[in-house]
Amino acid sequence: MSKKSSSFSDSEIAVILEKFIVRCNNLADAQVAFSFKQAIYTFIAYNTRQYLKTDIYEPYIKNHLSEIVTDTPVLGGTWYTTEMTWSSDTVVKIKYEDGHTSGSKQVETLISDNKIYIK
Repeated sequence: MSKKSSSFSDSEIAVILEKFIVRCNNLADAQVAFSFKQAIYTFIAYNTRQYLKTDIYEPYIKNHLSEIVTDTPVLGGTWYTTEMTWSSDTVVKIKYEDGHTSGSKQVETLISDNKIYIK
């Protein structure tokens, strides 16, 4: 997946939208602007959640899988992920294997105090 960069930051978009609403001449224009603002904020929130999943949690899970999976791999192997399926913004089912055996585990993700927690 390629990353796309926006030419405006989230805070710049918020300021632009606020100025747009202030400049509206009548109530109908303000309502349209408000709906547009809500759509932009929804888009930003969605993209933030997607970013957390694909760019923060998934790499962390892949790099710390041996700590997350309590089973011991067989024949000196190493666990690696084969699939991650998100059932919500914070819950993911991890499928993993070591080349000989496989398993799955559902975990909840959390970021608090700039630390990632998997439980």
